[in-house]
Amino acid sequence: QRIFELIFDRNRIYSGYGETTGEREVTAALTINVTSGAIRNNIISAEDNPDVHTNDAGNPVNPTQFVGIDVTRRGDIEVPADTVDVYHNTVYSTSSYTGLVRGIEVDSTATNVRVKNNSVSFPNQSINDSAVNDISTIADVSNNVYNDAMGFSDPDNVMWLSKDYSLSVGSPSLDAGTTVPVFTDFNGSVRDTGTPNAGALESAGNVTTDTLNATNVSSASEITAPSLTLVHSIAAED
Repeated sequence: QRIFELIFDRNRIYSGYGETTGEREVTAALTINVTSGAIRNNIISAEDNPDVHTNDAGNPVNPTQFVGIDVTRRGDIEVPADTVDVYHNTVYSTSSYTGLVRGIEVDSTATNVRVKNNSVSFPNQSINDSAVNDISTIADVSNNVYNDAMGFSDPDNVMWLSKDYSLSVGSPSLDAGTTVPVFTDFNGSVRDTGTPNAGALESAGNVTTDTLNATNVSSASEITAPSLTLVHSIAAED
């Protein structure tokens, strides 16, 4: 079925949460395959444990590659005819990968894609990393920030739902955005219309609605709160 006018807004995706030994690694946290829509104000965090992934021989292997948001086309679904806007998302991973690592990737078959005001950080990745990989070469890409030291307030908190991706003073994502039609942030706070922050958060603090404790989560699952928090691993298709 073709999906039109998808709005994917104010979600948290924890890629790799609840993994167990021998599972296939998650190479794409979120794959977008729609005719038109907006992917905005989302926080994607990946922490792949190198000890849980195994090769065909059963030996532990390091994670190979990762993309936070993959805009693509699959099967008979049409190439986007209207625009697909990827605005104001935060992508973060503490893992070290052996292959390509991208915050956002625009597949060669995707058209009419706009990628702006996203904040991406892979602090433990020294090669083959980028905020945006535009394979299509025709996407409208601007004001995306990549930095190993992004200045997030508390991204490595051991409590998954307490991780804080608001920006500290001096962050390269502060006021780094351009004007796009996104008027509130992940918390529902009003954005600066002239020079908004890159990433999901304009305001300080992480979640202003119901607080959920990650110690109450026993496995990879979906938790729905007023802030629409997702704790789920979404695996890439073959």
